[in-house]
Amino acid sequence: MTQKYRIAIGLVLFFLCCPSFAQKNTSYLKSYVTDADDIYFSPLTWDRTDILKSIGVISLTAGLYFQDQKIFNFVKKTQSPWRTKLSNFSDNFGDAIWVVPSVASLYVFGSLFDDSKLKTLSLNTLKSLFFSGITTHMVRYSVHRKRPKPNVSYADWEGPDFTYHSHLSFPSGHSTVAWTLATNVAQVYRQSPWVPYATYTLASLTSFSRIDHGHHWPSDVLAGAWVGHFISKKIHGFSIRPSASAQFRGMTISMKF
Repeated sequence: MTQKYRIAIGLVLFFLCCPSFAQKNTSYLKSYVTDADDIYFSPLTWDRTDILKSIGVISLTAGLYFQDQKIFNFVKKTQSPWRTKLSNFSDNFGDAIWVVPSVASLYVFGSLFDDSKLKTLSLNTLKSLFFSGITTHMVRYSVHRKRPKPNVSYADWEGPDFTYHSHLSFPSGHSTVAWTLATNVAQVYRQSPWVPYATYTLASLTSFSRIDHGHHWPSDVLAGAWVGHFISKKIHGFSIRPSASAQFRGMTISMKF
């Protein structure tokens, strides 16, 4: 099955699994507009703690950046058959071609088996993937970092260029997707003693696989992980409480940090 058909099937299942989806979930669809404002303009309302956290994230990523070449060379030098197999497996968890249809199909199963957690996981993950994907690509086209190749330095950046080519290394898209998925699963099933550990382990392996395969620098995958994790946490910063009216039974959304 080709990639475009997998995406098409996933989207069709998502929108058609429930005949009344359009009527009952208009608030969810509209929330994409309001959430965009909350996500991208929230730094304007950050308090001291938020600012210190952001400084810590930037400092950690910058510190790793200056070690990119050494770490990348070490990873390539220590490659082994078993690690290659593990990287090939874990790489799938960051592939949007597989993840998006799979996440959309969770809404189908949630509807069929009346599982509210599955439906919440599907809707929140799709929204998180949407915003984290936009963010990742905005940064990519703004900086155009070259991917690791022979005679290419970790410090090779081309700057803003909105034409597509292979110099889109920072941040890692696979890492963004993997950490978006992992964070959403961990949030929905946070009461489980093992689910968060399992999902974050898989996300970490996916991030490492991008270095192991020679597609990204270490700071690329760390930046992608930050984007996926923090946007997903932002989405789950909304508290949802049921509300009802004569015509529509839906939800009320408010911010909670």
